[in-house]
Amino acid sequence: MKKKPMLIALILMLTFSVMIITGCDNGKEAKFPSKPITQIINFSAGSGTDLSARTIATAMEKQLGQPINPVNKTGGGGTIGVGEVAKAPKDGYTFGMVTFMAAAMSPHTMNVPYTIDDFEFLGTYGKYKYAIAVKSDSPYKSIKDLVAAAKTQNISYAATGFPNVIPFIELGNAEGVKFTFVPHNSGPECATSLLGGHVNAMLQNVNDTLPFVKNGEMRVLAVADAERWEELPDIPTLKELGYDTAIESWIAFAVPKGTPPENKQVLQEAFNKSLEDPGFKDIMQKVGLKPMHITGEEFRKICDEATPKLIEQHKALGLSK
Repeated sequence: MKKKPMLIALILMLTFSVMIITGCDNGKEAKFPSKPITQIINFSAGSGTDLSARTIATAMEKQLGQPINPVNKTGGGGTIGVGEVAKAPKDGYTFGMVTFMAAAMSPHTMNVPYTIDDFEFLGTYGKYKYAIAVKSDSPYKSIKDLVAAAKTQNISYAATGFPNVIPFIELGNAEGVKFTFVPHNSGPECATSLLGGHVNAMLQNVNDTLPFVKNGEMRVLAVADAERWEELPDIPTLKELGYDTAIESWIAFAVPKGTPPENKQVLQEAFNKSLEDPGFKDIMQKVGLKPMHITGEEFRKICDEATPKLIEQHKALGLSK
């Protein structure tokens, strides 16, 4: 008679064990992603970088079937957010922006909690666009005028740092003059400084420049990119003016190194498809960013090749880690 209760107890134990094992298996086999994803943006809300990144997130949601929650982590010239990506859980549920300078130069010139080896890149989606501008009533009507003035007086320019300073460094090297870099925390601050007469020129992107050109307060002397701006087709590039310099600064997405390959691949496919989304193409035009996709492997190679020269230019400004 005692055997029957024991048998029942044994059956119940076996059934319970099977339920636990089955439950664990189901958890392991859950299709990625099975919960919301975090997207880290390394610049402030409302900026062109932020708006483009959020638009990509919206497009990726359609592919992934899960919400993507953008989180802005700003500061340190974009390095704070990049550091957050590096230390995020390696499970595919966090990805974020790793912009060119933050990847290629900052680990060698700043005290940041990461190196480029801490990331696996999904690829780039765009490039920043830059130009040298002066006040509309400035006596300098061309780059030639600006260079001539720098030979006899102090010519200062406002910029937020690298890569904006690169054309002025190389322009100075080519002409045997030195321009004075006046660092600012943001593009709007640069514009305010220029319009207030505190500096002679500025080198910033489309959003910080074009509105003032349109309202007649600024004049662009040269585009600092490899190609002319669609917005100002009559303004030549520095290369066209005979100076072998152009800013190349990409916006990339990455996951922490060690993310499961299968989860990274899911994000990769969603990211690639998002670049064809009409909403993405529309926002890039509105915020003045140039759509530019290169693979994660290509982006890493570009960063590695650019690093030595960037460090050299950084030292030329008297800056140190």
